[in-house]
Amino acid sequence: MDFALAYTDEQQRFREEVRAWVAENVPENMKQPVDGREATEEQWRFWREKHREMGAKGWLYPTYPKEYGGGGLTGDHESVLAEEFRHARVPWSGSSLLFATLLVWGTEEQKEKFLPDLMSGEKTTWQKLTEPKGGADLANYQSRAVRDGDDWLITGQNVFISGTPRPEWTPAGPDYMYGPLLTDPDAPRHRNLGYFIIPVPSEGLEIKEMNLLPGHDQHAIFMDNVRVPGDHLIGGEHQGWQVMGAHLEQEHGGRGQAAPRD
Repeated sequence: MDFALAYTDEQQRFREEVRAWVAENVPENMKQPVDGREATEEQWRFWREKHREMGAKGWLYPTYPKEYGGGGLTGDHESVLAEEFRHARVPWSGSSLLFATLLVWGTEEQKEKFLPDLMSGEKTTWQKLTEPKGGADLANYQSRAVRDGDDWLITGQNVFISGTPRPEWTPAGPDYMYGPLLTDPDAPRHRNLGYFIIPVPSEGLEIKEMNLLPGHDQHAIFMDNVRVPGDHLIGGEHQGWQVMGAHLEQEHGGRGQAAPRD
């Protein structure tokens, strides 16, 4: 019995288009290193530009809505892209934990504010979850967000935060970090968090690289009264746990995978 996937003529034509683009645009020395510790600033800069080109083609985040900068394509397109990019060592994910979270919980103004720049590859994000004391125990979050007029002041720490670029590269860090913060220490558990998008760089925000055996893509984050605008709170100020549900459903496989690894 033949268990091989059968591709349509249209899918095969799209595959040839993707292969031709890779052959024309990706030199061998810019392909993703097998060992991530060998990645260079030159490669990072190269892929920042190529991701913008892929975003313009609808290939960076292919199945997300066009009106927010996604490709508006099908799961079949994503499967072909995932297979070809993995084979060619093209750094690519096709999704982001923040996107569906914003689509479910964000206001229309927030979707229009954040999604187009992110889906086009103009801006990048890191998720900000693990803390030094509680690890991944998000229901016991310690980092605080305190109201100050229309803004919030954020104080706290995170560790083992993954991402590139490295701190000595320019620009250093992502454009945004996102995740929960304690907004009301007197409220009941699961009703005491907010979910925030934090601009980077910001005054009072420091990113330090953690020198670990697996490589250089883990960071410690320090926040000391970092001012965040009110419209960077996604959902209500007591709904962070519920917003995290949409975030974690994807992280734990709820979105599925277009082309699972062998």
